[in-house]
Amino acid sequence: MYRPVETRAALAQLWQAAGQPAEALSHIRLTGTEPVLPSSFAVGTAAQASIAASALAADE
Repeated sequence: MYRPVETRAALAQLWQAAGQPAEALSHIRLTGTEPVLPSSFAVGTAAQASIAASALAADE
């Protein structure tokens, strides 16, 4: 069964898995909600979290 995942939580998990400092997460603001596209997958959450992680990594 599909359970929505908050984008900030997904980003935090990605960021932690990459071994990056948690304090960097305070520098990003995420807006919008699912569903962005009609899908059984959280496409919008995955896209937003991965783009945010890329932006944070570029800032490091």
